[in-house]
Amino acid sequence: MKATRVGIYLGLTLTLIGLLLPIVGYSVPSLLAVVVYDSTPPSIQGTNPSGSDTTPTPLTPGQSIVVSMAVVEANPDKATCDISSVAGTGYSMSLTLTYKSAYAGVKEYSTSWTVPSTLADGTKLKFYFKMTDIAGNVGDKTAYGLVGVPDGYFEINGIRVDQTTVIGVKTASLSFRFIATKGGSSITMVYVAVYDSAGTKLSDINLAETTTDQIWTGSYVLPGEGKYTINGFFKDPTGASYQRMQLLLDWTSGPTFTVPTLSELFNILTMVGLAITLVSLGIEKATEE
Repeated sequence: MKATRVGIYLGLTLTLIGLLLPIVGYSVPSLLAVVVYDSTPPSIQGTNPSGSDTTPTPLTPGQSIVVSMAVVEANPDKATCDISSVAGTGYSMSLTLTYKSAYAGVKEYSTSWTVPSTLADGTKLKFYFKMTDIAGNVGDKTAYGLVGVPDGYFEINGIRVDQTTVIGVKTASLSFRFIATKGGSSITMVYVAVYDSAGTKLSDINLAETTTDQIWTGSYVLPGEGKYTINGFFKDPTGASYQRMQLLLDWTSGPTFTVPTLSELFNILTMVGLAITLVSLGIEKATEE
């Protein structure tokens, strides 16, 4: 048998397997009963908003924000966030967060939410984040926001981080920037706290005011590869602190590998099979001529 004919058969076989994978993948689970034993509750690593009761996240009426959480959980089921007022204007809302992305074993769930324009200054809101896994285990975390105070957002290496709760970097050098969007003249101090994966604080970085009432900048060099938590705060003239960032950051200098999903595997096998088939047909045709 000619080698090219073997290539044709191999290519067609891979193509057939690639085409059958989605059918097998979706039909087999329906025929099997899968039991998962899981006694470990989900671990919520970070949230947005991220402020505590004493250092709430600033909120501006009419502002659209990303409500999100970063979770470590192998068998997630449902992610929610219940918002309720604890002071000021009465308010209550329940949000369902949807899967956004995964990086270094951490899954991110988020949705958009607009701060109601009816909320008066001084209204404090509680954000109750909850993740339930398929075994019924629950992980939760609470954050707070306050309406009517100065506001702004942080950037790390040029990436705006109020839209997410987890990022990856390929360098140890971090550049921080805080941009005031409201009440910049009332911001007296901006600082960032860096923690390692065990929760030990590594450093407090005070950012310098490089543009009056608008921009504060600073930098930091990570001590080694791994996961870090980066929290960002600012203070007003009364000395009150407001948390504007809680970010899970993963630094790895090398490439990362993720296991392909069923659909990705289907695409890979199908394309490889077609490529082998076409190349083999081309060689055989050239040989015959």
